[in-house]
Amino acid sequence: MGGLTRQGRRLRADAERNRAALAAAAREVFAEQGLAAPLEHIAKRAGVGIATLYRNFPTRATLLDAVLADTIAAHHEIVQRALAVDDPWTGLTGYLTEICQLASTADRSAGQTMAIAGIKVYPQLAQLVARAQAAGQLRADLAPTDLLCLTVGIGRIIEVTEPFDQGAWRRQLALALDGLRPAAAHALPRPPCEEFGAQECGVDL
Repeated sequence: MGGLTRQGRRLRADAERNRAALAAAAREVFAEQGLAAPLEHIAKRAGVGIATLYRNFPTRATLLDAVLADTIAAHHEIVQRALAVDDPWTGLTGYLTEICQLASTADRSAGQTMAIAGIKVYPQLAQLVARAQAAGQLRADLAPTDLLCLTVGIGRIIEVTEPFDQGAWRRQLALALDGLRPAAAHALPRPPCEEFGAQECGVDL
């Protein structure tokens, strides 16, 4: 009565170890190969079968939620901090700088990680854009999806340059920010993306 048997406790402990091993292996494999890495590689790295992986994480999305939980939480904190800054432009640039700093630790998955985390905080990104535009500090034709595309692009730059030139993204971000100012605006060749999801970032959820 009122408790697990010794066998039940052992099975639960084994399941918890497997889940922790899979999450740790996923972080390593995603860092090495990107977020579209074969799940079989993760199961092998964790020392379990693919069936065990699917028992713990039925879809790639559930696995990514577990692996990226801290990163997504950090994005939420960063964007909330940016929205709390009185000056909209300072808040916007502060957000972009902080998430690029965060992405510089993501190894091979920087661009994809920024895309998924950005999608999770998309409503707040839209607020950052709207208030900077209302203040006349941000070009009026910029859409929130443009900001998301920009962060993904900087993430890809980080993936390519970070191994030999840490911080190279700062120059590219500064150039991009100059292009976001109203004074630099010229007519754009096509409308913004209407949708931006994980599949467009090379991650099949």
